[in-house]
Amino acid sequence: MRWGYLKRWALTKRMMRSILAGLSYAFPVVLMRNKLPLPDYELSVVTSDENEVLSSASIIGGIVVATLVVTIFLFQGLSRIGLLVAGIFLAFGIGQQIISACLNVVATDVRTFISKWNTVVYSWSRTKSGREWRFIEDHAVRIYISPFIIHILPDYFGLKPSSEVIEEFVRKNKHEVDYDKKVGKEEPSHLSFSEYAIHYLNDRLEFHDRVYEMKEKTGVIDPILFIAIGTIVWLISSI
Repeated sequence: MRWGYLKRWALTKRMMRSILAGLSYAFPVVLMRNKLPLPDYELSVVTSDENEVLSSASIIGGIVVATLVVTIFLFQGLSRIGLLVAGIFLAFGIGQQIISACLNVVATDVRTFISKWNTVVYSWSRTKSGREWRFIEDHAVRIYISPFIIHILPDYFGLKPSSEVIEEFVRKNKHEVDYDKKVGKEEPSHLSFSEYAIHYLNDRLEFHDRVYEMKEKTGVIDPILFIAIGTIVWLISSI
């Protein structure tokens, strides 16, 4: 139970930091001295599920909505009820946009993770011979069919990393794909890891697609309706 709370907090923190980092580009003068360097991805995000993602995003969106509504009420009160109602609708629209931004953070982290590890497995398979490795290579190519997955290798790999360089990287970072078996210099251990990694990446790709679909629905339809209604109410009450 405690681990679940810690993981959800890490997920929420990642979303908030990413949104703030994005704002630093929108307001470079204000936040120039406080830019937030972020890693390529967080494992707490990559290994999350839909419930954890929606819960964390909803918490952040709810805090934003509550803060805006309270602020509007404190400054406006009940003197002009029309503007208060308009502000509430606009606050909900902004809250939905925040939720969409949070979901986008998750989708971005997951696709970066998949892109890196799929490229590692693909590059490893290209250094090997045998029908089993051609099977691995073929499945890695299928993952590349997704428009979100690109070719990403760690900087020190170079354009054509050797099998030994990839083996060392896998041995040090196999925990990222939740692999607990030994990866040694033996060919069977390389093949076993690669087969497992392909299945793991396919699972995370399906998760990414579901989160991305939720992000598209949340960011396109609901916020526009809330903002449009709030704007109309505001215009009418201002006449």
